[in-house]
Amino acid sequence: MRKLLLAISLLTLTLFSFSATSGSANSSGSSTFPTYTKAQLTQDLLQMQNDVETTMVNPWVFCTQAQFETAVQSTIKQLKNGENSLEFYAQIAPLGGMIQSEHVGIVMPTSTQVDTFLKNATYCPVQISYIGNSTLVVKNIVSIPNGLDYAGYSIISINHHSLSDIISKTSLYFSSEIPETRIEDLAQPWIVQPFIRYYNFSFGFDKKYTLVLKSPSGKVITLTVPNATHAQFLSLSTQISNNTSENSTLPYSFKLLPNNVGLLTYTSCINVNSNFQDFISGTAITLNTNKCKNLIIDIRGNGGGNSDSAEYILDAFTNKPFLMSGGVVNKISPLFEKEYLASQNYWGMGKDNFLAYCTTNMNKTTAFYGSAERSHFINGPLWTGNIYLLTDDHVYSSAIMMASAVKDFKLGYIIGQPTGGAAANEGDILTDTLKNSQLSIYIPFREWQRTNGLPSVNQPIYPDYFSNNALQDAQTMIANLQKMGIN
Repeated sequence: MRKLLLAISLLTLTLFSFSATSGSANSSGSSTFPTYTKAQLTQDLLQMQNDVETTMVNPWVFCTQAQFETAVQSTIKQLKNGENSLEFYAQIAPLGGMIQSEHVGIVMPTSTQVDTFLKNATYCPVQISYIGNSTLVVKNIVSIPNGLDYAGYSIISINHHSLSDIISKTSLYFSSEIPETRIEDLAQPWIVQPFIRYYNFSFGFDKKYTLVLKSPSGKVITLTVPNATHAQFLSLSTQISNNTSENSTLPYSFKLLPNNVGLLTYTSCINVNSNFQDFISGTAITLNTNKCKNLIIDIRGNGGGNSDSAEYILDAFTNKPFLMSGGVVNKISPLFEKEYLASQNYWGMGKDNFLAYCTTNMNKTTAFYGSAERSHFINGPLWTGNIYLLTDDHVYSSAIMMASAVKDFKLGYIIGQPTGGAAANEGDILTDTLKNSQLSIYIPFREWQRTNGLPSVNQPIYPDYFSNNALQDAQTMIANLQKMGIN
């Protein structure tokens, strides 16, 4: 099973030197974090750079080594002795993303100190959802009983920080788009859910929060609401989950458009489970029952995940042969050897042979798994017709593999914008711990090559038809072809 990695995940900040209970900066309190000297953090940055260089198959895909080294040195210059983590993370977070924004990341170590802080902290009480068209809306307001009354209201500002300022600052913790940031990055569930932490670590912890919201009808309102504890978030989230039948958080959906055109929206490459299989089967039944000849598959904003579900969709809706990968290449490194030895995973060759294999291939790339691989989830398609795949610059990782298969094997037409990531995809992670700060960094050691086998490492998947309004243009194209009796 090929599980490709996703965007940078900075879920907590562990170096703050303030009290969790007071909400103000100080050096006392029961839940404070250590600070580190410039020399210590410099050492950590250089360790991170070395890990990237030695571990990845193609570490300099989206920037040159010189650019990365310049960024490291720039970060070092901005660090001060005793610097708290806010500035440190604002500088270090984008460095991982400079290599492959969806594949190199930083995660926080688990510790009693961190857990205690997060448990005792109080947060901005707003849970958010992303609904497209660059809009963040209130999912609920946790600290007031009628919080759900404001569900669907768009957010204008929190504590007088405009939405654009909030996105700009919080995105520093998970995005390589500096200074240009994209609100759509918040569409991913692993970003939406910890939004409260991103906000509070960016702007501080307060006792009350002033929210300026706009109702669906356009009315602007101002609310002042108390903060919320972590326990309150968990309690309300559980209550909402138990009391709603909505599946709005599912990364897939289907509906019929005019002229019997099917629209399958697929925003994250999830694991294939029985619910997903039932969804695909139901979609095929609807398409067949309504004698649909055209299916639009919208993967815009899909940051990747498990490529099995992408392959499952193509299996279900095309009878043409295709591959999801042109081959797999691994990089053997000291970090690779260390991690697999520690886990006693010797790749099926025994410890002695594994050590010999690592010694022979150290710092080299090797096609250990051979050439292309294919799962074939379904024996025969559930529906066949014309496929139109919609892409944009937020398509990464496993979703790119899907676009590559459609493009290279002529499974359908691609409409929209070039994918955000390159055609060759990195995946399968190794983890290292930075010596001083104890931050964990994760780096992929494997590359899935493009399905056509060409060395197009730096190139995205380009659409057949460029469009800024992909869905509308796809529908227009289908309608025109139907009028001509072609489709």
